[in-house]
Amino acid sequence: MAEQMLCFVCCLLCAFPFFIFSHANKGSREPIVFWTKDKNLKEKIRDIRGYNEEIAKLYQLCALAFVITGLAFFLHVIAGYTAIGLICTLGIYAVKKRYDSICEKYS
Repeated sequence: MAEQMLCFVCCLLCAFPFFIFSHANKGSREPIVFWTKDKNLKEKIRDIRGYNEEIAKLYQLCALAFVITGLAFFLHVIAGYTAIGLICTLGIYAVKKRYDSICEKYS
C-alpha cells in the first residue's frame, strides 16, 4: 500500500505544475510556449486568445492523464506502471501532434 501511495503522490506532483501553468497563463496576452521556447511565436500566432485557451486545455488534459495514472496505481501497481509508460511514450507523441495542429490552426 505504501508503494501505491508513493506512486500516486508522484503522479500528483507531476500533474500539479500542468494545472497551475494552464490556469495562470490562460488569459495571457503572450502566447503560451510549449516546450519549444519559440521566441517568434508572437509573430506567428494570429489569435493569441484562442491559441492560449486551446494550449491551456492541452495542459489540463496532460494533468488529468497524470491524475488518472495515479489512481491506476490503486487498482494494481502493474496497471499504474503501464499507464506511466504509455504517458511517457505515446502520450508525448500525441501531445506534440496536438500542439502542432494548434499552431497550424492559429498561424
